[in-house]
Amino acid sequence: MRNVGGIFLKGFLLLSLMSIYSCDLFPEAKAEPKYRASLSSFNTSMTLRAWIESTEGMSLNGGMVYAVDPSSEVIYLDYDSTRSSYVGQKSSPQSGDYQIVFQSAVAQTKVQKVTFQPILGSPELVSITDSSGNSAFLGQTLNTGDDILIVWKPLLGASIYSIKVLDGLKVVFGGNSIESFFTIPHDSLLSSGQVVLQISGQSIQGDPLYQKANYYTIAVSDTTNFYFKVLKI
Repeated sequence: MRNVGGIFLKGFLLLSLMSIYSCDLFPEAKAEPKYRASLSSFNTSMTLRAWIESTEGMSLNGGMVYAVDPSSEVIYLDYDSTRSSYVGQKSSPQSGDYQIVFQSAVAQTKVQKVTFQPILGSPELVSITDSSGNSAFLGQTLNTGDDILIVWKPLLGASIYSIKVLDGLKVVFGGNSIESFFTIPHDSLLSSGQVVLQISGQSIQGDPLYQKANYYTIAVSDTTNFYFKVLKI
C-alpha cells in the first residue's frame, strides 16, 4: 500500500508540473479586437467615428484613436460614451485616403485606410417641366395630371440623388435617381398650390452593417430648394 501511494503521489506531482509548464510554453492566444470606422460629411463639415470592440462586443474606451487626412493633418478622436465610440470633426474635408490609427494597450496598433470623396455645393437645376410643355422656371403652373420632368447638372462625387416634394412641412413625394434627371409620374402629386422641390446628392461606400467591410462612408451635398406651383388639370 505504501508503494502504491508513493507512485500515485509522484504521478499527481508530474501531471501538475506538466500543466504549469504547458501554460508557460503554450500561452493562450489573445483574440484581436474588432475595429470599425465611419466617415460622413454634409457639404463642408465632416464627422469621423471609430470603434474598438472586444471579441465579446464590449467597447474599449482606453485607447487612442486619430486620423491622418490626405494633407497629413492629424485629427484626434475623443471617446464618446453616449455612442460607445471615438469621434472627431473636420471642416472642409478633402478627397483621398484617410488613415485611421487605433492604439490600445490590449492589442497591436492597427491602421485602417478609408478612401473618401466629399460632395461640395448643391445640384444646379436646369429645368422643371410637365409633359404639356409648362415650365416652372417661367413661373407657369405645372399639371400634376402630366408627368413632371426634373433635370439638373451632375454633381461631382455624387452617385445617387434624393428627390423630395414638400407641401408645407409634409413630404408628398420622394424618390431616388442615379441619373441627373427624374420623372414624377402623372397623378403622383395630390397637392394643389405651391410646393417645394428638394434635391441633394449622395455618395455611399463600404458597408453600413459592417459585415462585408469594416468601414462605411457617406457624403451628402447641400440641398437645392425650388418653389413652384402645381394643379390637377
